[in-house]
Amino acid sequence: MAISRSTTLLAGILVLLMGIWALTFAAGPASARSWSTATSFGFYSGSPDAFLGQVASNNDQCRSGRLVKLYRERGSRDRLIGRDRAGSTGQWEIERGTFVLARYYALIPRKKFGPQGRHTCRQYKSSTLRFGG
Repeated sequence: MAISRSTTLLAGILVLLMGIWALTFAAGPASARSWSTATSFGFYSGSPDAFLGQVASNNDQCRSGRLVKLYRERGSRDRLIGRDRAGSTGQWEIERGTFVLARYYALIPRKKFGPQGRHTCRQYKSSTLRFGG
């Protein structure tokens, strides 16, 4: 039994369409992206009673509204001192009154957004600052 030319052509088209489908749908979302995040970190000079900084990222969703946590280093169990959400320009401030002499750092947790949380704003941990008194 001979295979007709039209059957061979139809089979070839079917294989091509299956390959296109596999590349388009089976591989998952190819457009998932990840953005870096950073923050400046400091305190008011003179009689400091607050830490402040500014979240930086190339993506507005990774800057505006980002959660910022301030920690005091305490051996193996660092202590959460305060938290704030960055404003529309990325600025944040954590007031506390008097800070004890210690080493502090800011942590910006990872954030997922977009359809099915495909996009990611990476976590960032600042360098530590010795502060207080």
